[in-house]
Amino acid sequence: GKLVYPTKKMYEGIFNNGVLNGNGKIIKIKENNDKDINSTKQIINKITYKGNIKNFKKEGYGNEICNEYIYEGNFHNDMKNGKGKIKFIKTGDYYEGDFTDDKITGYGKYIWSNKHEYIGDFNEGEMNGKGIYKWPDGSEYEGEYINDKREGKGKFKWSNGAIFEGI
Repeated sequence: GKLVYPTKKMYEGIFNNGVLNGNGKIIKIKENNDKDINSTKQIINKITYKGNIKNFKKEGYGNEICNEYIYEGNFHNDMKNGKGKIKFIKTGDYYEGDFTDDKITGYGKYIWSNKHEYIGDFNEGEMNGKGIYKWPDGSEYEGEYINDKREGKGKFKWSNGAIFEGI
């Protein structure tokens, strides 16, 4: 069946006793409410989810696509939780690893569109903990991070072979 709310939310899939459970689809549409003389409301973001649903919430494995990103992975309680992959459409950046409550948190690998790469610990989208950052020229830093900054013990290797190790 299909259930459409006036709030621009649609559920499609198998209903049992009035509840959507199992494999299905959820679509949310966010509109721009600013009225302009020459236009009507415009859709500013359409979020489409296909995957497992429990009690009208994303639960288990699924895919979510919107204007900002494409995500494939695990959901719990309607949020990205567990292992997943996300590609950011505007920047071309890519992340694969752990998510907690819709945030990049845990261990993973982030690759920027400019080919810079970080493998290590994240907390709410920032490099926090231990990790390795690699530049396209072959330089790399392995060590500790706090709030996206190299902080603490580490080892920096330049592409020319020079090495610094310390705090």
